[in-house]
Amino acid sequence: MYRLLLRRPQVRFKSNYPLVQIEELRTHTLRSGETATIPMRDYYEWETMPDIMKRERFFTARNPSLASTMEDLVLYDPIVTHCIANWLLVDYKLNAYPYYDLNIVNVFTDVQQAVRIVQSMMSYFQSALSRNMFERIKYFIVPLYSDHVMVTEEQLTGIPGDVRLVENAALFPPNGSNMSMDKPFSIEDPVYVLLLNDIIKNLSHDLVEYSDSIHKWSQAFMDIHADGTSTKRFDTDMDFWCSYTLKMTLGQDKNNVGQSKTGIHIPTRLVQLFEMIKLCAPEHKLFAIDIPQRWEPSLWSMIKFLLGGGPAPTSQIAGNNLGRKSAHFISDFTQVQQIYSEVNERGKYCEIQDLSEFVDQWVDLGEVEKYSSATKDRLDAQLETIQCSNLGVLHST
Repeated sequence: MYRLLLRRPQVRFKSNYPLVQIEELRTHTLRSGETATIPMRDYYEWETMPDIMKRERFFTARNPSLASTMEDLVLYDPIVTHCIANWLLVDYKLNAYPYYDLNIVNVFTDVQQAVRIVQSMMSYFQSALSRNMFERIKYFIVPLYSDHVMVTEEQLTGIPGDVRLVENAALFPPNGSNMSMDKPFSIEDPVYVLLLNDIIKNLSHDLVEYSDSIHKWSQAFMDIHADGTSTKRFDTDMDFWCSYTLKMTLGQDKNNVGQSKTGIHIPTRLVQLFEMIKLCAPEHKLFAIDIPQRWEPSLWSMIKFLLGGGPAPTSQIAGNNLGRKSAHFISDFTQVQQIYSEVNERGKYCEIQDLSEFVDQWVDLGEVEKYSSATKDRLDAQLETIQCSNLGVLHST
């Protein structure tokens, strides 16, 4: 059962004024002399969320600067959609059928992509399955952040089966710095959580640095001033989520991260997301598609890493300067795999594959052609394009 949860990111003041919502900063309502302080991850969201979760009517074009940095998963429909559907069906029949329904939660930021995929997948399920089996599928479309999306049930018109849009109960509440453990919703039965190419890269990171002079880690904050200017600073007084993510990803040893003049990004929002999924759906399995970091180390770096004496690659930021609206975080999937396992107390594990490898394993072009309107020539061309894809797949085992 889903229930309403309406929260927004908040900032904290050095003064004794009460907390205010980040949205108020857009209207420059700070009083003279006040300074609002927010973690760097919140600053990234303040800058990028209006474009990531744009208030849009259906089929409104996305921001071109964002589109240019993404590999469009819709271009690979119906092949990839059918492969995901086949993976879901096989895993469901092996592990949950006939005791439970096939429950699917698709977390999204891109409305068009989410609706296109559910349309294709549910149409395939309807055509390929018996009526009794098809009626056991429950498909939920859940926004990453609830208060920056404008969609309606009308957008789901014509999609077969039990498809529900959960607009006001986002899986990931937009108040990360003060994220409580209240459940925005709860699914106790087995469920598959899909993060399809528009989630991991859009999760903001904290910025940390290690000081050799004081032998401590510091967290980056942005001071937002009444005149609209902002100042970055580092503080050894780290908040809980930054400290927790730092210990999980880099540890407290400065030698684990090498040298960086601009600091190290750590995936705090990703950790929070996995924690929220664990809380809301303890019996979940994960399926994610995104752009993984492609590590190309020198021979000496590779030898040091294999011998345990060098750093593993950490999350990188793609785009322009820090905090700009074109920024995306390109994650090392090995690190994502490790974080997912740690958050779930090593009770859940994920396999990493290139998208082309996953498709080769699950594709049946004859079946795709049979249950879709695509021609064989088009499918052959699409399959060739997929072989060149930079996307990666991370899914539960």
